[in-house]
Amino acid sequence: MKIAIVGLAIPHPTGKELKKKGYTVWTLGRNADPDCDRYYELHGLQTKHPEKLVRRNLHSVVYGMCEKEGLPLNCSACGMALETLLEKDVEEILVTGCPQDSQKEYIQERPALAMIVGYLKGLGKKIIWENSPKNLNYGKN
Repeated sequence: MKIAIVGLAIPHPTGKELKKKGYTVWTLGRNADPDCDRYYELHGLQTKHPEKLVRRNLHSVVYGMCEKEGLPLNCSACGMALETLLEKDVEEILVTGCPQDSQKEYIQERPALAMIVGYLKGLGKKIIWENSPKNLNYGKN
C-alpha cells in the first residue's frame, strides 16, 4: 500500500492523479477534492465533504506513541503520517502540499513534521516529503 498525505498548499496533485499512481489518498477535511479516500479535520472546523466520513480525532495509539517516544504532534500532517503506522503493508508514504513555509503558524510546525519524517525513516519506512523547505536540506549541496 502507498499512502499520500495531501495538504492544502498549491500546487499539489489531485486525488485522482495520485490514485492513478497507486496511492491511497488522505487529506484535510477542508480540501475540496472529492477524490480522496480519507479526510481529517482535527481542528473542529466545517468540512467540504459533510457527506463523507471525516476523522475528527487521531487513533489513541498515536497519542500514546507520541507521549512514550517524545514525538511532536502539532499539525495534521504529523498526525496523519503517524497514523500510517497503524495500516498494514505500507510500502511508501508521500507527503505533498505541505511545504510548511507560507505562514508563521506553518513555519513553527515545520520542525515537528521534519522530526516525524525522520522518525518514520528511522523505522525503515520509505517516506518522501515533496517540496520540503530548502533549509531542511542544509549542508547537502
